[in-house]
Amino acid sequence: MGTTQSIARTEGPTAGTATNAAVAHEASASEPYAPAPMPRLRRAETFEEKLYRKFSEEPLVPIGCLATAYCLGAGIRSFYRRDTHNQQKMMRLRVAAQFGTLMIFIGYAGWNAFSFQAMPGMIVDESKEKEEVRK
Repeated sequence: MGTTQSIARTEGPTAGTATNAAVAHEASASEPYAPAPMPRLRRAETFEEKLYRKFSEEPLVPIGCLATAYCLGAGIRSFYRRDTHNQQKMMRLRVAAQFGTLMIFIGYAGWNAFSFQAMPGMIVDESKEKEEVRK
């Protein structure tokens, strides 16, 4: 039982299913130890590549961050110029920009977590479904 569990855990994302456990048990019956296949390694993503990927996936978040930074800088500049009216306006805009950025970030996170699939683990070939509908 112990060898079956350890082999089934190393098989990958579908480990622990009944078929993998049965295959692992059959392999362990014929051989005392069946090594798991070697995982495929990918090249590490550099900082610039990750930054570009994140900006292209969620373009509104950096725009919101830039708007927040602009309002903060303009508010600090107004503070040094002793323009209290403009300073208050910029700080209020900064809070609004931060709120908007946070809502956009939450929206992207919710959108990426939402799935339209009825059964997420099942891969469906759409061409076969279209042919069945036509018949």
